[in-house]
Amino acid sequence: MLHELENIVSDKELTEEERFEHQKKLLALDALSKLVGQFSAKPDIENVLDSLLFTFSGQFAVTSAFIYLSNVNNLLMPENYFGIGRYKSKDVTKYISIDDVLTEFFLKHNKAFKISDLKSFKEAENLATIFEMGEIAVVVPLIHNNNLLGIAGLSQKINEREITESELRMLATISQSVTPFISNIFLFSELSNLNNWYHDILNSVDQSVMVFDEQLTLRKVNNSALDIITCLKPDVNADIAEFKFRMDEVFPESHFKGWLKKIKIASSSSDSVMLENMVAKCNDEELIFKVVVSSLTNGLGNRNDIVVTLIDITNQVLSEHHLFELEKFADKGVMASSISHELNNFLALLSAGVEIAEMNIKKDKIDKTSETLVKLKEHVHSMTRFTAGLMDFTRLNTKKEMVNLKIIVEDVLSFLNVHRKFKNLNIATSIDDNIPDMLLDKDQISQLLLNVLNNAADAIKEAKRETGEIVVKIILENKKVILSIADNGTGIDPEVKDKLFEAQFTTKKDGHGYGLVTCGKIIKNHDIITEIDSIPNGGTNFKFSIPL
Repeated sequence: MLHELENIVSDKELTEEERFEHQKKLLALDALSKLVGQFSAKPDIENVLDSLLFTFSGQFAVTSAFIYLSNVNNLLMPENYFGIGRYKSKDVTKYISIDDVLTEFFLKHNKAFKISDLKSFKEAENLATIFEMGEIAVVVPLIHNNNLLGIAGLSQKINEREITESELRMLATISQSVTPFISNIFLFSELSNLNNWYHDILNSVDQSVMVFDEQLTLRKVNNSALDIITCLKPDVNADIAEFKFRMDEVFPESHFKGWLKKIKIASSSSDSVMLENMVAKCNDEELIFKVVVSSLTNGLGNRNDIVVTLIDITNQVLSEHHLFELEKFADKGVMASSISHELNNFLALLSAGVEIAEMNIKKDKIDKTSETLVKLKEHVHSMTRFTAGLMDFTRLNTKKEMVNLKIIVEDVLSFLNVHRKFKNLNIATSIDDNIPDMLLDKDQISQLLLNVLNNAADAIKEAKRETGEIVVKIILENKKVILSIADNGTGIDPEVKDKLFEAQFTTKKDGHGYGLVTCGKIIKNHDIITEIDSIPNGGTNFKFSIPL
C-alpha cells in the first residue's frame, strides 16, 4: 500500500489538495511501518499501542486518543484499554458494553464516525451519548477478519476545528491497516506468555528436563538440567540450546557411562521408559539418577522429540544405605539382647531344677533326684545348642524330631512351678491324652512356652491380681494340635496384638521385646497359626495351632 501511495503522489495530474491528502496517508503508513519495527525489536504491547495513539494524535492534531479492545481473546493480558491525554486516566469505555447489536452495527458500517453523526443511528444512540459526555469527537471500529476487535476514539482538534470527511476516510484507512497488526501482536503476546509460562513450569520442577529432536540435537532444557550440564561443561552459558549439542555431547561416555545406548533404546519405545539407578560422575563425585525417556510428537505430527527427565536420587540412595548400616548395627543389639533374654530363661530352668534336686535330696528321694538331674542335663544340652547357634542368630536353625507336645509342656511346667516368679500363681492344665507324637524342635517349643509363660506371669503381676491364674490346654482338633495359654493379667490392646512378634516391640516399661521376636521365628519355623484373644485388663489367651 505504501508503494502504491508513493506512485499516486508522484502523479502530476493530482490537485494540490489530493496530493496533500495522499502525503498525509504516506506519513501515517510510514509511522505504522515504524511501529512494526519497534514491536519486532521490543515486543511490548502497551508501549506499541501508546505509540500508535501518539501517531493518531499527531496525524489528526488532537490532544487525546484511546483504543478499547472488546473481543480480543487475551486471557494473559488483563487490561483492554489504552489511552493518552485526558483519556489516559479517564476510561469512558467502562460505562459501555459492545454487545451483539453494536457489533452488527459496526460490521455493517465499517468507517469512522463523528459522534454527532453516530447519534442518528438508534442502535448506537446510547454509545454516542456516553462518548459525547466523555468529550469524544470521533470513533472508528477496529475490524479484522469480520470480527470487531474494539473501537478507537479521538478528542476534538487542538484548533477546535471539526474533522473533515477526508480526515474521517483517512482515519478509517489507517484503522483498517493497523487492526491486523493489533490482532497479531496480541496473538504473539499470548504465544510468548504461554511459552514463558511453559518455561516457568519446567524451571519450577526439581527434575532435570532435556528435549532432543529426531537428529538427537538438544533443543530445550530447564534450569535444573542446565546445572547438570554446566557441571560437566563449565564454559557453557544459559543459552545452551544455541550450541546445538548432540546427545552424545550432553551424555559423554566419560561421565555418563552406558547412558547413551540405554537412552537411545528407550526412546524407540512408544511408552515412557524408566531407567533406574543410572550413575554419573561430576567433579569427582557420583550422582545417581532415575531417568525417564519419552517420545513427544509435535502438534503437526511430523516430528518426534525425545524428552529425557533426570530425577536425582543420590541423597535418597545414600540415606537408604545409611539406614541399612543402622539396621545392621541394630541387629547386633537385637542379637545381644535376645541372647541375654534366652540365657536368663535357661538359667531360670536350671535354678528351678537345682531347687527341686535339693528338696529331693533332703527328703532322701534318690529316684526323684536322679530324674531331676537328667532333666537338668537336658536343659544344659539345650543351652549348649543355643549358644552354638549364635553365629547364625537371624536364621534360628530348626532341628525337628518326633516328640510329644504333652511331655514338653509338663517338663517346662514342672520346673517353673518352683520358680519364685510362679510360686504365688495357680497354674492349671487340661491336656488331651490322645495327643500323638509330632515333628517338632523340642528346644524351640520349650523356648516358646517359656517366653509366653514368663510374659503371662509379668502381666499378672502388673495387674496386681489377688489370685493369679494361668491355664494351659492341649487338644486335638481337625488334624491339628491346639496349644493355648491363658492368663488373667493386664490384657493386650487391640492395636498391639498384630505387633507382638515384631522386632523391638514390647508393652513392658523396661522390656525390649526380643523374646517375642524369637517366638515369632519359632512360630514361622513350625508353620504355626497364632490367634490372640485378649481384653484390656481382662487377660489374654494365646492359641497356637500346630499342624500334624
